Amino acid sequence: MLDDTYPGGLNEAPPMTDEERAQEIDKLREIHQTNMRNINAANDMIDLDIKGLALELQKPKTDYERFIDERGAAQILRDDVCWVVGLTTDPTSAPQLTVEMAHDRLKAALEAHDANRDNGLGDFEGTQI
Repeated sequence: MLDDTYPGGLNEAPPMTDEERAQEIDKLREIHQTNMRNINAANDMIDLDIKGLALELQKPKTDYERFIDERGAAQILRDDVCWVVGLTTDPTSAPQLTVEMAHDRLKAALEAHDANRDNGLGDFEGTQI
């Protein structure tokens, strides 16, 4: 049953007095100020994280870190080369494979190897040396 006391029924709040409206506005201002303080604090933390990350990225890599990056890139390149060799040695698995396709795949693997080496992709920290 809808409440006919107010024009909007149950969905409309009863009219407020000026004092109640002022109190409600004060509460909303407090909530807004608290939210803004929290947002500013979060932004400050993000700024600190970004500055820390920028400092971390500026540090030169150690020999070990460069070795790990190179090893990871080499392992990815080895997998790509083995894939191409496997296809070229068994013509029944891919009879439509052409020399140009193998050349393109090897060229892409070498380009990816350079990118992996430079970007540190293929980082296999958990593997044994």
